[in-house]
Amino acid sequence: MKIRNIKTKVTIVGAFFAITIFAISPISFAQTSQEIADDIAAQQEQLTQSQNDLAQLQSTLKDYQATIDATTGELPKLQAELEQNESEIKAKTLELDVAKQGKKLKELERQQRQIDQQETLKTSYMDWRGNRLDLGQFINTEFDYKKIEQYSSSLTGAQQRNIFSIASDLKKLSTDIDSYDSKIKELEDLKVTLASKKKELEDRIAYYNGALASGSAEANSLGASIQNIQQNIDGLEAAQQAARQREDQILANPPPQVTPSIPVNGGFIFRSQGRDLYQGHGVGMSQWGAHGMGSRGYGYQDILRFYYTGVNVVGGYENSAVNVEGYGSINIEDYVAGEGEVPGRACGNQDQVNQNPAKYALDNGSGWSCWPEEAIKAQAVAFRTYGIYNAGFLHSDARSQVYNGTHYAQWAADETRGQVLTYGGSIIQALYSADNSQGNGTANNDTIFQNLQGDGAALPYLRSVNDTGLATATYYTYWQATTNQHNLDGVKSMILYNASTNYYDNSTKSYLNSIISDIGGSISSISFERDPSQRVKKVWFTGPNGGSRSLGGWWFKNLWNSWASDMGTYDYIYSQTFYLEVQ
Repeated sequence: MKIRNIKTKVTIVGAFFAITIFAISPISFAQTSQEIADDIAAQQEQLTQSQNDLAQLQSTLKDYQATIDATTGELPKLQAELEQNESEIKAKTLELDVAKQGKKLKELERQQRQIDQQETLKTSYMDWRGNRLDLGQFINTEFDYKKIEQYSSSLTGAQQRNIFSIASDLKKLSTDIDSYDSKIKELEDLKVTLASKKKELEDRIAYYNGALASGSAEANSLGASIQNIQQNIDGLEAAQQAARQREDQILANPPPQVTPSIPVNGGFIFRSQGRDLYQGHGVGMSQWGAHGMGSRGYGYQDILRFYYTGVNVVGGYENSAVNVEGYGSINIEDYVAGEGEVPGRACGNQDQVNQNPAKYALDNGSGWSCWPEEAIKAQAVAFRTYGIYNAGFLHSDARSQVYNGTHYAQWAADETRGQVLTYGGSIIQALYSADNSQGNGTANNDTIFQNLQGDGAALPYLRSVNDTGLATATYYTYWQATTNQHNLDGVKSMILYNASTNYYDNSTKSYLNSIISDIGGSISSISFERDPSQRVKKVWFTGPNGGSRSLGGWWFKNLWNSWASDMGTYDYIYSQTFYLEVQ
């Protein structure tokens, strides 16, 4: 009980001092409570409008991220990020304004409550004084707690609750204002950070624009080169295509039994890994790689983005048409449904097979009864993309891609309807082959499709990726073969022999002769330049005069096999993943 009396006395003492101060020196407000109420209403309207503007801008910001995710190319992505950054700065500026308006609103509310508090205290005190019979005697009484007790006891419960409610409101409003101060400081700091990021993005864009401006001639030349290789990459250039056909015929026939050659001075062998004739060119998506990834739970879009660097999967191409040898013009979806590159049925359990036999089949272990569902869908998108890219004319066999018209893959066409692969907004040349790994992953396109020197136009979406551990291994994935022993003089003889045959055109033979003459008439050493897949991109020959010349790795293998066939050694280099091992 004692404690409660102390609390009451302390509270009322505070009230009494407030009354005393009011009586002696009343607080002066420039506005009335009603005028402030009008200001509050106007401020609230402004705040609501700002909050609506902020919500709209924040919604726009979500779209920016989707735009950035769909944008390819370093410069366009930076420009998209800059636009997003500028919008973020606008949003934070508006958010800061909202915070300041909110703070102002709370200050107005606090000011109104202060006036309400003063008016309430004044009214209750004056009412109390006016009702006393002996006011003069009360005023002349010495100051002590008696006055406070008399005043406190005269207040009704409603009056006390009103006074204490106003005091509580004022305390909460002060806390809210402090919170707004903290948020304003945080937003101002964030604006500084965003401004710094904007400067960084502007500097990076300026750098790229400067580089593009200074190298416009080179960029135009590269663009023309890329366009040229995109147009000819399937059939290769005439010289390389003819050379490939001869090599395929040579390697398709098993070599006869040959007695190993006698060891030679400075002897070495070539060891090759994999067999290109049966695995494919090795560029782009690996079909057995997609099989392995699909078996491991990867989705078809994940598979495609893994094998085709930096691409987007986009829809809307279902009304395209392609011209197929022997079939004429075909709607692209019918073309995809009739693909014969991989099995058309997805592997399923007995319930799936019973419910949807057009899609599912039981796996009989052959590898061809069915394939993983997502692998077939990845093939459907790649098939559609390749078809549209080469829509003018397509062979129905492996010279383009296999179309048999069976429509076993109808379900895959339906589930990926109209979807293609794009890079920088353009449809890509979606190359793929059977088993691209050879134990080291897929090849860069310019490693396989190259000129005599070993150069080619590197397409950014056909880069080497290592699918080791993901792809389903085939018989030839780790298959190896070695040649008989040879030496550097033998390599020289191989080059000069091919420079004199009728298998190659005059420009090819002229270049082969120049390799030997330019380095001083003989070969002192050989070295290899490889891409990330470990395929040989270039073979470098160094001569006694210190000069060096290159020959494309694909061309070296082709020339070697042609020579080995004619010489009757039959010790072939079976893939572009080959190594020289000194004996």
